[in-house]
Amino acid sequence: MILPEYLSTRFILPQSQIPLLKEWPKRFWIITACNPYSSGDRSNDASNTLALKKDLEALSPWLKPIICTSDDGGHDPEPSFAVSSLSHPQIEELAKKYRQNAVFLIEDDILNVISCTEKTSQVAGRFLEKVESEK
Repeated sequence: MILPEYLSTRFILPQSQIPLLKEWPKRFWIITACNPYSSGDRSNDASNTLALKKDLEALSPWLKPIICTSDDGGHDPEPSFAVSSLSHPQIEELAKKYRQNAVFLIEDDILNVISCTEKTSQVAGRFLEKVESEK
C-alpha cells in the first residue's frame, strides 16, 4: 500500500554524513522495521530495528542508518537503513518479515515508493532533495 505520507517522506542523516552522499551507490533501498503495517503499535520498534540490522548485515556489505519522517513532522521518526546489493525479492522478503507496507528504492537519485502489498510503485521525486541533516 502506498500511503500519501510515503510520497512526502523526509530522510534525516547526521550532518557529517551529508557530504558523503555523493559516494553512496547509484542504486539502493531504504527499509524500516517500525510501525508494522502502519498499525500505530511502536512498542517493538527498537527490537525490530536491531533484528533488521542483523538481517541486513548478513546480506549486504553496504549499510547506512537513516531516519525516515514525514514532511510535516506529524509522523514519528522511524529508524531505518539504506542498503545496497539486495534484489527486489530479497527486500520484499524482509518487508514481509517486518510487516511493512512499502520500501523505498533509489536509482540515480530518483526516489521510488514500492508497495509491498499491491505490487505497485510511484515516483516520489529526487532523493537528495528530501535529505536533511539532524537538528
